[in-house]
Amino acid sequence: MEAVTGSDFERAYSKGKFKGIDFLESLFTGYQLYLYIHGKRDNFLHRRKFPIYFDKYFKEKLYKHINEGKVYC
Repeated sequence: MEAVTGSDFERAYSKGKFKGIDFLESLFTGYQLYLYIHGKRDNFLHRRKFPIYFDKYFKEKLYKHINEGKVYC
C-alpha cells in the first residue's frame, strides 16, 4: 500500500478517486495498492509498479477501515 497525501490526494479526490473516504477522518490520506515486479537488477530503478484495483465489496471494506482511523504502511 502506498499513501496518497497532500496535493496528490486533493487532485485525486476532486477527480472522484476516493469518494468513499471522509477526508477529515483520514487526515487527507488515501491508499493505493500496487504490485511491484523486480527487473534484471535488484534495485529501485529497475522495479516496475502496477496498480491493483478492488471491486465494490473490498473497496467499501477498505474505506470503512480508513474512515475508522486505520493506518497502512
